[in-house]
Amino acid sequence: MTDGDEILAADGDRSFFSKNGTAVISLKLHSIAQLFSAMDPAPFRKKGLDPSVQEWIVSSAAESPRHAPLELMIYLQDSADISQLQPIVRESVQAFFAYKSQLSRRQLSQMFKRGRTSLLIGLSFLGVTLAISKLLDAFEQNRVAALIRESLIIGGWVAMWRPLEILLYDWWPIRNERLIFDRLGRMDVTVREESAERSEEPSRT
Repeated sequence: MTDGDEILAADGDRSFFSKNGTAVISLKLHSIAQLFSAMDPAPFRKKGLDPSVQEWIVSSAAESPRHAPLELMIYLQDSADISQLQPIVRESVQAFFAYKSQLSRRQLSQMFKRGRTSLLIGLSFLGVTLAISKLLDAFEQNRVAALIRESLIIGGWVAMWRPLEILLYDWWPIRNERLIFDRLGRMDVTVREESAERSEEPSRT
């Protein structure tokens, strides 16, 4: 988007407003072309969203109540052919976020696969280090042997840190992102003239 483009933010500290239990995310654009990435050569229906628009929509959805249905309300200054744009824009936006959800699922699957592989390697290495340290028990009086023994034990447990980090912590952000994309892939999308904004926007909660 250019410097002259404007994203309509909600009053206060929220980026959405509620309407009959639905979290409505508002965008105000000069033309529908600003919704999509100018760098994407794909046909109009398959274009990716502009990065700043995508960031706004995703962050707004993340702030909304988790189980509330979502709606994207787009207000255009250039209101030509809105009735024809409505189904195309809805299909494009939903397809874009459905694709992003698929990518997140794939990323999550790859992360678990990497975590399982790392865990197998870590456990194997830990087993070897513990076995060697057990053999070194026979040289308990030897300071060098004792130092090597302790180093092997520490190294074995350190090798377990990365697989445990992946399997316990790293996957949560990707899962949460995927859930947001799932919601956005199902949200309704409405395109309206900018003049309709003031008369239709409810009070924000």
